[in-house]
Amino acid sequence: MTRTMSQLSIVAACLLLEGCSGRVPPPAINDKVVQLDIPVATRCIDPAKVPAPVPPTEINGDAKHDASTMAKTILALRSWVDQAMALMGPCVVTPGQQSSNP
Repeated sequence: MTRTMSQLSIVAACLLLEGCSGRVPPPAINDKVVQLDIPVATRCIDPAKVPAPVPPTEINGDAKHDASTMAKTILALRSWVDQAMALMGPCVVTPGQQSSNP
């Protein structure tokens, strides 16, 4: 028990003396200036060019009628998505690339 206490007192004395070593700790705040490239949202698409949404499909329970109606709606939705993607394509900017639109 006395041996453990003497060891603890030696460790405590070493820790206290370490504070007097004269070394200056590094500053807590680093004040260097760093440039960050943060993307900022800008209007890229003219709202007048956005295609009109596809109207909802009305089905009546008749399989032939409903299948035909749904097929037409699917084609219209695919066309709408293709037009929207064509409009948004030039707006996408990857890191390191400049936007082509002002």
